[in-house]
Amino acid sequence: MRDRITEQAVTLAKHVGYENAGTVEFLADESGNFYFIEVNARLQVEHTVTEEITGYVSLCDHKAP
Repeated sequence: MRDRITEQAVTLAKHVGYENAGTVEFLADESGNFYFIEVNARLQVEHTVTEEITGYVSLCDHKAP
């Protein structure tokens, strides 16, 4: 499911031309379906939890304008 959600988030960002740090939020059910909630054009406070889980440090890839 994670790969499918990531693919949809990247597709959305590319479709609207978004090229900055941010989050795309989804809800998932027990059947493996997921539903788009919102896009936040900023990093969430909890981004460090994501970094710990994935091993990917998002701020290192962020490019300044």
